[in-house]
Amino acid sequence: MIKFYENGADFLRENTSILRAYPFETTFFEGNAESISRCDDVNFAVKAEADGDLLLFVHTGNYPAVLFGSARCAEELAKAAANGLRFDRTLGVEDVSLAFWREYENIVGGSHKINFSMDVMTCSSVAPCDVSDVTYATTDDAEQIAHLWARFTGDVTHRNTSVEEMLARIRSDISSYRCVKREGKVVSVAAVSDESNGLTRISGVYTLPEYRNNGFARQTVTSFTADILKRGRIPYLHVDKTNPVSNRLYLSIGYVRGNTKLEIERVVAS
Repeated sequence: MIKFYENGADFLRENTSILRAYPFETTFFEGNAESISRCDDVNFAVKAEADGDLLLFVHTGNYPAVLFGSARCAEELAKAAANGLRFDRTLGVEDVSLAFWREYENIVGGSHKINFSMDVMTCSSVAPCDVSDVTYATTDDAEQIAHLWARFTGDVTHRNTSVEEMLARIRSDISSYRCVKREGKVVSVAAVSDESNGLTRISGVYTLPEYRNNGFARQTVTSFTADILKRGRIPYLHVDKTNPVSNRLYLSIGYVRGNTKLEIERVVAS
């Protein structure tokens, strides 16, 4: 059985208990669904059910469509997705993601590629670190941060990112950013966002290449992590499995690995 929701609010009313039972497996679901005021072929929320299993599928804007649930429902969901839903990437755990793409390609053809695999990491105790260089970002820093984040997302996704679009978002939420400066220049940055279930995500950890190996990323992440723990929340972040530097850094701060997710992109035959 397939259910297409009329908007994100309807999806959340029916599925929030599921999302909150599996908070790390369903990161991005609530935020994506909250942004969907009316579902269409690009912005959609779908649930497939079969024999007591379910598979959730939500997509908005230019983000990957997020998947969560049972691989047993992959065929049912693929049939629905092939009937006019538009997306080019998915993000979900490995077995479910690969099962979905296998069924989807059986219907529409083409192939896929794995853009990256990432681990969800959480922390319950942070290692001591001098964070005196870390400062709260101000609106005067917003433009520099936007350029750093554009470089960060380009490095991760290999896609061009609009600095102007980022700048508007950063200015509206500048209190969520911390940075390290040298001679007035922002050289390292990170951000946080509070989520449901007592979770807080650290993201956008980026240091300019010429300023790396100075411990700046360690300082920004440690600063945020310590404060998140003091507030009684659970800090978490995503790390590219193929990046040994980031993996070593977060493990040394006190983070431990959780589940692995894949971002998979459709490849259309020319």
